[in-house]
Amino acid sequence: GLGDVYKRQTLSADDPIRVGIYQNEPLVFVDEDGHPSGFYVDLLDAIAAEEGWDLEYVECLFPDCLALMEQGDLDLMTAIAYSAEREQRFDFNRETVLVNWAQVYTRKGGPQSIIDLDGRTIAVVWEDIYYAQFQTLIEDFDVSCQFIEVDDYGSVLERVEAGEADAGLVARLYGLRHEGEYAVVRSPILCCPSELRFAAPEGEGQALLE
Repeated sequence: GLGDVYKRQTLSADDPIRVGIYQNEPLVFVDEDGHPSGFYVDLLDAIAAEEGWDLEYVECLFPDCLALMEQGDLDLMTAIAYSAEREQRFDFNRETVLVNWAQVYTRKGGPQSIIDLDGRTIAVVWEDIYYAQFQTLIEDFDVSCQFIEVDDYGSVLERVEAGEADAGLVARLYGLRHEGEYAVVRSPILCCPSELRFAAPEGEGQALLE
């Protein structure tokens, strides 16, 4: 499994700091040439230059990144939304880097409100903070949806475009960057503001997070 590939011992001063990155352009992504890129990478590279860190970026699907961090096989995670539930699993830095929220995409003429989503199929990213918060939101409206869980936001928009889902839930900034690549439209449905930070394995990354 993934854990075997990335298995490591405790961090010593000479070891590179292993940083989880995933495809969430413009915040963090691997570009067409295979280079780690995005706002969080720029920020972390600047901190690393100041602190004398040697960074090693590890590309993973977002749910796999979280699993690797729980196993202690990543030292830092980029662009991860803070929540009380996640604080039970990971340690977070105190500064919020930016605030993002979720945007629902549909095909033309698709659902225009949360009520319209009743009985519909929605593509979501497994382990995504917006998925968890959106489930709570639709329960409050007594709306029942079927969810299709995928690994990344690109797959969400693909499912909507292909008609396999009536709607898809992605991070707003990702949507703004990529919506033109798919036959989808932005619906009026927004939700779930979240504070995006850095995180580390619980009890292990305090020095890095400081």
